[in-house]
Formats: sequence, C-alpha cells, structure tokens
Amino acid sequence: MDPFIVPKSKPSTLPTTLCTNPFVKDSTEAISTLGQMTSYVTSHLGSQFRTHAFFVLIVHNYARIIRWDRGGAVVTAPIRFNEEDHLFNFFIRYNYADSYIRGSDSSVRAPKPKELHDATQCINEFRDPGSDRGKAKKFLVVSVPSGEESNHFVIEAPFATISPPTGRATRPFIAYDIFRKKCVFLKDSWRININDMPREGDSYAILHKECVPNIAECLDSGDIGDGTYHSTQTHLFVDADWVTSPKPVVEFTPHRHYRIVLDTIGIPLEQFKCSRDMVRAIRASLIGEFFGSRNVCFTLMDDVTTIAHEAAYTRCGILHRDISPSNILISDNVDGGLLIDWDLCKNVNSTEHKARRTARTVRIERLLACTAVNELESGYLAVHGR
Repeated sequence: MDPFIVPKSKPSTLPTTLCTNPFVKDSTEAISTLGQMTSYVTSHLGSQFRTHAFFVLIVHNYARIIRWDRGGAVVTAPIRFNEEDHLFNFFIRYNYADSYIRGSDSSVRAPKPKELHDATQCINEFRDPGSDRGKAKKFLVVSVPSGEESNHFVIEAPFATISPPTGRATRPFIAYDIFRKKCVFLKDSWRININDMPREGDSYAILHKECVPNIAECLDSGDIGDGTYHSTQTHLFVDADWVTSPKPVVEFTPHRHYRIVLDTIGIPLEQFKCSRDMVRAIRASLIGEFFGSRNVCFTLMDDVTTIAHEAAYTRCGILHRDISPSNILISDNVDGGLLIDWDLCKNVNSTEHKARRTARTVRIERLLACTAVNELESGYLAVHGR
C-alpha cells in the first residue's frame, strides 16, 4: 500500500500538469503502512549513530526513495523502474558513496583494546557480561569538541527505542572519559538550530559564572562534525522549485548534531528509594541549600537559603522552560539533587519577543511554564505526577 498520493487540492498558481509530488493518504491502510515505515526508520536511527538514512518503498511497478533525518523526510515522486533508470542510478551512486554520505556518523569508532579495558575497570556497569536485553554488550567511542581539539569517550552502543525518528533524539549515556580517566555523563542530541536558541554548553557556562547552585559541571560540549551532514536538510526542500505539493502548515524545524559531557552522574527521579529522597531532589533543584564554607561563592547568597531557579532567572536572565521529572536528578555528590537539561532555556532579556517556533509538542506539566513563577508550578506537578 502506497501511503503517498498527489494532493487533492493544489495551489491555484501551479499548473495541473506539474502537480505530481506525493502527499499522505488518510485511509486506515495508508496510515498503517506509514506507521510501519516509521517504525523501521525509528529502529534504524535509534540503534545506530546516523545523521540520516535512505529508504526505498517499492509498490508494484514503481518505487519511491525516501531520505530521513531528524527534521523529517523527503519523498520522491513515483519512479517507474521498468521505464526509468533513476532507481538503478541511485543504487549505483549509493554503492560507491563514502559511509558518511550514506549517513554513518564519522565521529564514532570502535574502541581500542586498552580503551575498552580501562573503561571496564572504571565503570562497574561496563563489566556486566550481559545487558538488560540478555545480549552481550557492545561499546563505541564517540568524540566531543573540547576547545580546538576533541576528547573521546567510551559508551555502550545504543539500542532502538520507541522515540520518534524526528526531533531532538536525546540519548543519555554513562561514559568513560579517556583523557580524564573517569566516569562521566554524556548526552547526544540534535539541538534546535534557530536564532535565540542557545547551545546548552554556553548556558551552563553562564550559570556557573554566576554561581547558580544545584547544576552539573559541564566538561565538554559542542556541535559535531560539519554543517553538511550533521545538520538536518529536510527544511531546505520545502521551497524547492521541484516541490509541487502545498506548503506544509507547520514549519520544519532545523536541527544540529550536538553533544555535551557533564561531570556529575545522577539517579533518575523515578528511581527514588523513598518519598523523602524525591521531594529533597525536587526542592534542591528549585531551592539550593546554603553550603557555607564548602563553596565560597555561595556565601554571597542569602543567609540561609537561595532559590536556585530564581538565581538562574535573576542573575543570568535565564528561564529553564523544561522543568519535568525527567530533568531532575537525585545526586549523592550535590546535596539533594540537580536540575539538568538546559537546552530549551531562554534568555528573558533577549530582544526577540516572538515565539521561537511556530509549533511545539509539550507534556501537560509544561503548559503553565511561561514565566518564572508559573514554571515553579511545574515542580509541584513533578511531585504529584509521580
């Protein structure tokens, strides 16, 4: 079943003969086929490190080539392979193309024997002979920019999840820092690449400069690779000359491959051992305890307590905008817990007063998170949502 058709309604400015670009059918069979295709690409992109992927849909005597990335998918018009050589030429070019052109992430490699030995000696989870899925563990080495150079980290190979193939595609890892010889937290994601959306590492630098408590220390961060293959391309084709279907109502959001390394590894909030640990972690992410002599910069704060979330807002002009249970961690190294994932934060002093994106999918506890006061209500919902 081909889920794509020529749109029923065409822009009046387009000649009828040019309206051959496919669109999505709304029948049950078509949606089922589209869902099956999406599940394939979800598994493909989720179980590997890839910048993009090519798929070929064959229906009877024609085919369509589909290019997926974290921004969406570009679908060709029907290619009648018995009459045209486009599909044959595609396979020939794909066969001779370099791996990074096919979509493989060139910043990932296999670990060397010594690197793997050191990692398994340092991290207990790496020494487990089998994974949670009952299979032998596999390891990879990924690079993260550090100044003019790059540092390298040993991680477990990812496995497919139910997360959608498009979007930020955030993947957290416990990692071994080959240079520093220690266990760290590494996050691989595709950040939203638009104006007024700061890089998470830059936000951490501002927060640390102003001594905001209960946040992790950022060791390394930066965009991965060049902007050709480590940036999404789907949004670039919306206004292409050969596109004859109606322009989508919702704009495609560009994304950029990004990694960040944090010094502190916390415990997910949902893994709390007792309700006291959970409440302390949420409280610490919003109200940082006074540490006295343990950190001189905290002596500049209030005599007893200081509101950590307010510190980010008043000192740095930064609003987190993503407070949820998944972004609050329990930590033994920091009293109470940590507030993480500042990749959607916003500078309230920005001259941009319009919405950064035309559309966004949010969880219910974020619907009120529009101001500093209302965002604190997300902490309340985080408690009652557990």
